[in-house]
Amino acid sequence: MKLNLNFVGLGWLMGLAISATVGAQAPLSDWSKPAPFSTSAAPLSAVGGTAEVRFHPGSMAAFDFQPLSAAQTPTENASAQLELIAPSGQLARIGTGNAPALRLHLRIGTSVLDIALQGQAGKDGVSLDWLDANGKLWLQFINLHGEIDRSQGELRIKNADAMAGPALRARLGPNESANSAIFLGEGRVRMRLQGNLTATILSSCANPNWPTETQKADVALTDIQGIFALRCSGAGCDGPGNSNPKVVIAPAAALENVGNKDVPWYQKFNGNFPPYSNDQHPMLVWNMYRIDDDGRMRQIGQSGVKHAFFTVNGACACANGNILGTQCTDVYGAFTNDTPTVGACDTPSECHQGPRSEILPNSVQWARCGSIYDGNCDGNDEDTLPYSTFDHRMLVDENELDSALVERYFFEAWYLVRDDGRIRNNIGSRKVDVNWVPPVMTAQGRWVIGENSNEFQNDSALARWMAQSSPAGTLSRFSDLKTPHGNVQIGARVQPIAGNLWRYDYSAFNMDGAISSTDGSEPNLRLLNSRGVTRFSVALPASATVANPRFQDADLTPVNNWNV
Repeated sequence: MKLNLNFVGLGWLMGLAISATVGAQAPLSDWSKPAPFSTSAAPLSAVGGTAEVRFHPGSMAAFDFQPLSAAQTPTENASAQLELIAPSGQLARIGTGNAPALRLHLRIGTSVLDIALQGQAGKDGVSLDWLDANGKLWLQFINLHGEIDRSQGELRIKNADAMAGPALRARLGPNESANSAIFLGEGRVRMRLQGNLTATILSSCANPNWPTETQKADVALTDIQGIFALRCSGAGCDGPGNSNPKVVIAPAAALENVGNKDVPWYQKFNGNFPPYSNDQHPMLVWNMYRIDDDGRMRQIGQSGVKHAFFTVNGACACANGNILGTQCTDVYGAFTNDTPTVGACDTPSECHQGPRSEILPNSVQWARCGSIYDGNCDGNDEDTLPYSTFDHRMLVDENELDSALVERYFFEAWYLVRDDGRIRNNIGSRKVDVNWVPPVMTAQGRWVIGENSNEFQNDSALARWMAQSSPAGTLSRFSDLKTPHGNVQIGARVQPIAGNLWRYDYSAFNMDGAISSTDGSEPNLRLLNSRGVTRFSVALPASATVANPRFQDADLTPVNNWNV
């Protein structure tokens, strides 16, 4: 017998490639502060400014990227330009202006590959491509957050996933040339706005239509857009069959508000706001599973909880980054789902990870009092506790990524949204391939997690496993249990094996089931305890003989396994 339980109680190393501020204009503002609410919109252009890549520690170790010295930082021509389309005050699309926008330099190792790159809008209109003078694509900024701050006259692009383009992948060697998903770090751009900064339009979420007890929100996870093995513990990863370090894995995830209710999206410690008189925001968790060649499903990794902090409100007319409007889209890249990457956060706004145990799963409330961020319950972000690059992350044993005995892998992500009426569409999964890329021209080998095309589906990975074809003679049953305390999915599969015997596999996925005890009220809510599934039993006839029972839960730690 086997029981898989998933309890849903649930930095910065600076490798810079920058272009200097244009001319003698006034310095750009502090962009760690969010742009104020604005409903003004008109045709705009962004001219001059700065761009940088904050290389991720894992990419610096693997590929030997080097920071540039001040003497290597180029100064730009003030005619560099991007056109911006922002019909509701939020950045909706980037267009290429009359001249290439900005430049940055890239340097790799001792070979000093020093190339000036020119930025232009990506083909999808919501990314930035960086090309050399011959038109070769070296870098891309994707999954970006764009802010138009009319009060400061600035465009700010941040939290973008900086990805290697074909030219850079070829430069990194034959093992990398075919890999389209090499994550480098965070891409940032700041440019000055030109155009009418005072024209006013109506925002669709100016008077929010909040969810209620009877009229729920409906936010759907629409894709898992990239999954990256970012770093390894100890001396690093060394491939299949060797040592067994922990591998940090994080995804990029996209969503859409498919309902008719607006959703609060306030950064923690940013104040108390309607409709819950707190800093309510969605939260993201993710899990990883492997299906062994004997057909068993095992969970091999679970993340902490990532606190959302800003919404881009794509494809809609909501002009407030603190509210996800109806029919609006949003995306968080792998960079934001793994911050900070060095030590403590530079500012409280750069810390987004935390433990699942601080969340009331069924109501999607964060118990701020007594949390890692506010231990003394004074309403201020302490940011004093140790916060390593392996805390509150998904950690997978490297040996679990050895695909020799694996039929397939599934990667699952789930947005927890308060007062959402359809939780099975804000969870989804992808079938993924896992491959080891040995070091050849790179400093270290690394794991590559590739997505299977057209494989994203809503619902849990357990539901997906139960729905897939199984060997002849196998019997399966799936139950979606709804209780006053939350939802639990149960899957059972019975398969004939040698010796005229049957193997029974039971898997339980605790979506949001918990009985919680709290103290105080929002915003000063404290979680005293939370109990999820504590017992699982199977009725057996007296004539049955049970042999070789096995148990596994999500943390892969035998010391806390249940007795069978």
